[in-house]
Amino acid sequence: GQDTFISENEPRVRLLKAAWEDFRSSPIFGKGIGYTGNADIYSPKKGGANWYHIYVAQVIGSFGLVGVAAFGWQLFVRFRLIIKKHSSLNWALGLSYVGLFLMSQVNPGEFCPLPYELLAVLLFVLLELPAKRHSRYAFLPFPWLTKERVLDAVRHEEEKFDEEKYED
Repeated sequence: GQDTFISENEPRVRLLKAAWEDFRSSPIFGKGIGYTGNADIYSPKKGGANWYHIYVAQVIGSFGLVGVAAFGWQLFVRFRLIIKKHSSLNWALGLSYVGLFLMSQVNPGEFCPLPYELLAVLLFVLLELPAKRHSRYAFLPFPWLTKERVLDAVRHEEEKFDEEKYED
């Protein structure tokens, strides 16, 4: 046989093929998130799902065209929000999500409620906040914690330290 970079017997290649076959057999709604038809390729821990371990394959195989439309719209809205809001913090939050999304291409990632989907939700909650709530004078997620309050607390601690130093 011809040498290839990735063998056709690799589990991810087999999972991709399984996702495509599952899509072809159930194109509208997919096989569902609880489908166990790929257990011969991947056996999860007790109570776990039979993931395809690739975000795109998971959407196609589990949710069909309806899922492709829904998840496609979600990704469009998320990336539009990342691009629309121009600030260093928003770019950092957006880049964090891009990292999570890319990690989800080789891991169940965003299909796991804790910690990954919670992280994605929190990133987008922060991105949705009005710009004034996370200016350089506020510390997220505590908008009441302003720069002035932090500096006052630091000054107070310095004064306490100086008093203690001279008491000795």
